Amino acid sequence: MIGAFRRFICSFLLIAFVSCTIMDDFDVSSAPPQVFSSYGRSLLQNQMQRDLYDYLYSAMPDYENAYTCSTRICIRIPVDTAKFQVDSDTAKLIARYIVSDNFELYTTYISAVREVSTNALGYADAIVIQYTKTPSFSDVQDAKEIIDKKLAEIRSQITIGMSEYDIVKLAYTEVIRMTDYGMSSSEPDNIYGVFVEGRALCDGIAKALTYVLTQLGIMSVYIVGKESEDDTAWHAWNKIKVDGAWYNADPTWDMPLTPGSQTVFFDYFLKGDDEFLKDHYVAEISQQRYNAVPESSKTDYK
Repeated sequence: MIGAFRRFICSFLLIAFVSCTIMDDFDVSSAPPQVFSSYGRSLLQNQMQRDLYDYLYSAMPDYENAYTCSTRICIRIPVDTAKFQVDSDTAKLIARYIVSDNFELYTTYISAVREVSTNALGYADAIVIQYTKTPSFSDVQDAKEIIDKKLAEIRSQITIGMSEYDIVKLAYTEVIRMTDYGMSSSEPDNIYGVFVEGRALCDGIAKALTYVLTQLGIMSVYIVGKESEDDTAWHAWNKIKVDGAWYNADPTWDMPLTPGSQTVFFDYFLKGDDEFLKDHYVAEISQQRYNAVPESSKTDYK
C-alpha cells in the first residue's frame, strides 16, 4: 500500500535520471577511507586501476577550474601517464564506477564523461567531466558541513560489539527518520534533500542510504527499477552486503506515511530475491552502471 502510493511520484525524477545517464556508451550519471567499501572500486582488476579511481575521486570536485563546454560546464582532470597506464575505455569505466559508487553532491551533478584524451602510446592523459550543474564551492561546503554533522551523529551511536547487521539497521533507521517523503525539496533526487532539507523522493533516499553505509565501511549499491517489468513508474532502492552476502532493502517503502513520524517499518529490509522481487524489478540501467549488479541472496537475512 505504501509503495503503491509513492512509486508514481518517484517515477518523475527517475525518468529524468535514466534519460541523462544513458546519453552514450560511457555516460555516468589522496582517497578518503570510504572508497575501500565502494562496489565499483572492488571490481577493478589491479592496484593501478584502483589508484586511478582514488585519484579521480579526489579531483572531481574541482569547481574552481570549471569551464564552459558547448552549453554545459566541464572540468579537465590531467592523468599522469607515467603512473597510470590505462587506455581510454578503462578510464571511462573507472569514472563511471566512481559516479555509480559515490553520492556526494559533486558526483551527483556529473552527467557524463565528455572526453578522454590519450597520448601517443594510447594511454589516457586527461579526462573531461561534464556537469549538469555546478554550485559554488562555498554552497557545496556549507551543505557538506550539515551532511558531515548528521553523519557524525550516526557514527556516535555505533558502539564496540555492534555487528555489521546492527550498523546497517542503524543507518537504515536514521536515514528514514531524518526524511519526510515528498517533492517539496529543492533537490529531492539526491542526498541534499535528505540531509539538508529533510524531504526527498525514493531516488534521494536510496542514494542517502548508500552514501551513509559506504561512509561507515559497508558496501551498498543504488538500484533503479520498477515494481514490475511492464510498469511505467520508476523506483529506486538498495542492495547491501551484510556478513558476506548481498540483500535487498527499500527504505522508501519502509517509511511512515505521517510526516515527522519516527516509526520505521522493516518489511523491505534485507530481503532475499525470492520475496523482494515479487514487487521489484531491476531495470537495465542499473546493470549498465556496473555491467552487472551483485547477485542477492535468495532468502532473507536471518
